[in-house]
Amino acid sequence: MSDFELIIVGGGLASARAIRAYREAGGEGTIALVSADSTIPYHRPPLSKRYLRGEAEQADTLVEPHAFYNGNGIELLLETEVASIDPGKHTITTRDGHDYRSRKLLLATGAVPRQLDVDGAELPGVFTLRSLSDSTAIREAAAETRDAVVVGSGFIGMEVAASLSELELDVTLVSRDVDLFSQLGSPEISERLVTLYGERGVDVLRGDEVRAFRGHSRLDTVELHSGPAVGAGLAVVGVGVQPAVSFLEGRGSSSTTGSSSTRGMRRTRPASTPPVTSRPSSIRSSAGGGASSTGRTPTTRAPRSGGSSPAPTAATTPSRPSSPNRSD
Repeated sequence: MSDFELIIVGGGLASARAIRAYREAGGEGTIALVSADSTIPYHRPPLSKRYLRGEAEQADTLVEPHAFYNGNGIELLLETEVASIDPGKHTITTRDGHDYRSRKLLLATGAVPRQLDVDGAELPGVFTLRSLSDSTAIREAAAETRDAVVVGSGFIGMEVAASLSELELDVTLVSRDVDLFSQLGSPEISERLVTLYGERGVDVLRGDEVRAFRGHSRLDTVELHSGPAVGAGLAVVGVGVQPAVSFLEGRGSSSTTGSSSTRGMRRTRPASTPPVTSRPSSIRSSAGGGASSTGRTPTTRAPRSGGSSPAPTAATTPSRPSSPNRSD
């Protein structure tokens, strides 16, 4: 069994910052960074923007260079998943059966993307986006197809749709909610985004959901509940995340709802999301006129041309709530 002063589980921004802060505060002893990822910690915002579009490479996304970890005596245990922890023994057990003991343990595992529970969700060509390898795979798939469907209208969905459009793919954005960025509670911002994305060639379908992903050896069609099927060689699903805490099951310290509870500590839980009681009729904001079922006027999709302006990105969309870690 290997012994460490500090074990950090998770390979994201928080882990890299914790290592720096610990050393700068005078923290001594050996440190192990345990990460399921194959890469040292990196910034995630570029994965849906600059890196996805091929404007940045892996080295540009790193939080700290490799030399930082070597210089601070960090043992990197990459591609290593934690199966369980034993607080009483101060140990963690990895899925490959190794045990590691530490005097201090920091859990910074972040989140994993939610999956759609529909037929064909495992087909080649259907992706979620969380890791550098995910973004690399989407970038490579985008180079081999002309049509893409993006599911979800939060940060990930909107940014991926913009980036794929800028790569000159024909993009359809499917949003279960009538309002884009519905968490903002601003129909005005939503309508501005619908107009902006339509002008850049993105076909926005609101108030609809994916019924199934279809294809023989790989994705070729996305079936919707209300609207017609959409041809696509690539689909990116961005419908939220859930805490990556499966290794804590039975420990009473966390849950997939984001609540947390430990002995002697205060229990916290985010406000619950109201259930969806009905699905509005599909609203297509693309070519064609007429008022939508919400009384809003659909926008017209502008034809794509070689001299068209670039797709909307975080810099061109209306202002959004500040997010200190969402750097390019």
